[in-house]
Amino acid sequence: MKLSVRVLLLGLLMGLGLLAQAKNFVELNPPRPTEDPTKVEVIEFFWYGCPHCYRFDPYLEAWRKKQPDQVLFKRQPVIFGPHWAPQARAYFTAEVLGVVDKIHRDFFDAMHQEKKRMAGEEELAKFFAEHGIDEQTFKNAFHSFASGRGGGPGIRDHRGAFPGCQRQVSHYRARRRRFRRDDPSPGTVGFPGA
Repeated sequence: MKLSVRVLLLGLLMGLGLLAQAKNFVELNPPRPTEDPTKVEVIEFFWYGCPHCYRFDPYLEAWRKKQPDQVLFKRQPVIFGPHWAPQARAYFTAEVLGVVDKIHRDFFDAMHQEKKRMAGEEELAKFFAEHGIDEQTFKNAFHSFASGRGGGPGIRDHRGAFPGCQRQVSHYRARRRRFRRDDPSPGTVGFPGA
């Protein structure tokens, strides 16, 4: 009920043009280009090793499933140092193989519940094999340009781009997420037009 009231209030604020002044949102000026200008593009910036991203993921997933067709949701793993790259590359490998939805939550669980590093190619190959992807198929995708090998479109160093990994961005607003240890709920999850 509280979430419905918050979402309704967010809608009212949007209608009044007050969202730019709302707490937790930062105006992106100029707006970033989008894949499809007819849709509201929402991008989650995350790292599999981030405990905040891990706790937020179920809420974001529930929100994502309720969105209309006008919302285009994307994930973007961030890299703030070389030790973050293997997990980002694993995400892009899953994208290449079309298995992101199949492995995404399990990958988080492997790092946070099972305390696996998920950093070496062999460890990643084993994880993907446990999810029905044979080793050679994994390795071909893992070493492909699309998964970031040699500076492909997936892998970028995000140091200095923003101060933390748990961010959601629409093409004209950025939402900051902060969690307290005693309250893992994200509060209002919503975006302009979404």
